[in-house]
Amino acid sequence: MNIFISGSTSILAAALMEFFFRGGHALYVEDELPDNPLDTLQTVRNKTAGKTMDLVFLLHAEDIFASRLSRFSLPKKMADTVVHTETLCKYFASCSVKPRAIFSASSVHIYRQRQTEKSYDTSPTGTGFAAEFFKQLEAASAPSRLNTIRVLDLRLGRLVSPQAPPAYPSLPFRPEAIATTFHEKSTSISWVSSEDALRAIGFLMENEHIDGPVNITSGDILSRAEFNEIISRRYRLRRTSPVPAKILRLFGGKEAECLLLSGSRAVPFKLLEAGFLFEDISLQEYLLGKEP
Repeated sequence: MNIFISGSTSILAAALMEFFFRGGHALYVEDELPDNPLDTLQTVRNKTAGKTMDLVFLLHAEDIFASRLSRFSLPKKMADTVVHTETLCKYFASCSVKPRAIFSASSVHIYRQRQTEKSYDTSPTGTGFAAEFFKQLEAASAPSRLNTIRVLDLRLGRLVSPQAPPAYPSLPFRPEAIATTFHEKSTSISWVSSEDALRAIGFLMENEHIDGPVNITSGDILSRAEFNEIISRRYRLRRTSPVPAKILRLFGGKEAECLLLSGSRAVPFKLLEAGFLFEDISLQEYLLGKEP
């Protein structure tokens, strides 16, 4: 198969490329999309050399979680990502031979979150900057859906791998450390291992009746404090002193505040209902091993 992957710097993209390469498939990879979204069309034409793509993976949305929290650059980066996605979907929808499926990375940040509520694949989407961004991102794939291409919005939890720490937004004054906030114990994190995410995508490829948004999370919901503690121990990362929301707004605007303070309690209902089983269901055991 011919497979196009954009956003290849992410944990998920690395796992996908290794999987498809070992399977003998032809990969057409775009590490970074051009700064100007208007150049995206020419970039993808050059990269694919006009060949028909069987599968398309749009994973550049994950770069948001590795962004510098700037009130100037973050909104522009998010807006450009939406335009890139729409341009790519229009291009593949216009091809005479269309892809079998487009897999577009989204996030469980799209839901309206409360500490006591869980979000399913069909739950109402939320408000706030992060939720609005991922709603716009999913809407950007409309040209493909209108041209009868199967589109799956992968609503991913935080991707975790033993090989590399998850991407973290960086603060201007401590870019090398995990940003700690005063609300860590009251917000939740849904996560998924890179291995389970890869297996879930393989399952979705085989089960073509599954469509639309799909939650890909382990079901192991942690407080942000617990999640960050395990991550910092596994990768020996430093953490900042607790940062109040007003400081986040001051340096990064409301967008940065929303990205760091929003929570997620997402359940992978579609996958579980279809018979998929997650293997990594404890972050503690997955990254640190069982306690002696």
